[in-house]
Amino acid sequence: MAFEYPAKQRLHEQLRHELFHLWIPNAVGLTGTYDWFYEGFAMYISLKTAVSLKRIRFDDMLDTLSRAYRIDRSATRRRSLVESSRERWAGGETQVYARGLLAAFLSDLALMGGSGETRSAEGLLRGLFRKHAFSKETSNGNDAVIAAMSAEPALKKIVDGVILGSGPVDRGPSLAAAGLEFSSKDGEQRLAVSGRTTGRQRSMLRKLGYNGR
Repeated sequence: MAFEYPAKQRLHEQLRHELFHLWIPNAVGLTGTYDWFYEGFAMYISLKTAVSLKRIRFDDMLDTLSRAYRIDRSATRRRSLVESSRERWAGGETQVYARGLLAAFLSDLALMGGSGETRSAEGLLRGLFRKHAFSKETSNGNDAVIAAMSAEPALKKIVDGVILGSGPVDRGPSLAAAGLEFSSKDGEQRLAVSGRTTGRQRSMLRKLGYNGR
């Protein structure tokens, strides 16, 4: 890139993303086209890590998520994530990344909200890795991931609606529970922290990396 700061940011972003892949999918005995999971969750964990390391601002993470929502809403042919992964190299790549990122984000919110913040996307990933790491026996990636997610009651709506279904990604209660909402900025709808937040919402926001009041 033309300028030093964005060039370094791009380098750090790619490094975080590819380091994630050393664990998933490279070190697990999972096969098949479950790209939506390891690409979408890699993007999301990279964003959360960047905020925690102060490489990017919390607003930068929200901007990236906002773009993913716009991509999903504007899709002329919206596919389930399982289908998009099968068609990744035949026109499905954009949805694999955008919709996969949103699935990871909403899974994080749902797990935190349903467990009093004792569960998270990171915990889901650790559990999956422990079960399938360096396994000599392989399992179908989609089956393994969907089984792990389906074991969490809070994730049922995401599994049915986004991973197996092709409806628009939810913009409602999950966001509100975390103190987030869509607002208009420069003629575009983008995610932002709500004007008034409860103590519970602020606690979830801090888990996501927000350090405002």
